[in-house]
Amino acid sequence: MGKKIKVFLIGGGGAGGGGARAASTTGRAGGGGGSAGRVAYMEFPADFITPTVNVTIGTGGTGGLGGTTSPSNGSSGSGGTATFFGDYLTALPGQNGSGGTTGASASGTAGASQIQYGGMFITVANDIANRSGAGGADGPAVDSALSALVA
Repeated sequence: MGKKIKVFLIGGGGAGGGGARAASTTGRAGGGGGSAGRVAYMEFPADFITPTVNVTIGTGGTGGLGGTTSPSNGSSGSGGTATFFGDYLTALPGQNGSGGTTGASASGTAGASQIQYGGMFITVANDIANRSGAGGADGPAVDSALSALVA
């Protein structure tokens, strides 16, 4: 049996959304967590791979900004970027989390996750595949003294 090359990749993770900003009497929610970069694994026969392979490492997303005035929603984070082992294998990036909103009791939505094996996406039970980050907690209350201090 010939030699094998084992390739294990992780895509860049998605970033979480920023939290909303509002007065203590108003509903406000934290941003949703971004999802992890997807994982890809495959074993190749050594003679199948060219002597030189370009590898691109995925980067994580940028976090969303929190609300800056009262009331205002947070912005969504950005998704990550994919990781590549030439044209042989790709690990897709994580998705972004949405920004928190004012007047709502729910946090932003978290991005989805997925597992890849042998160049194919595999559907597994939600308990395993969808381990996205949870939304953040409500942002702090803004009262008139704090508003005057920040302004």
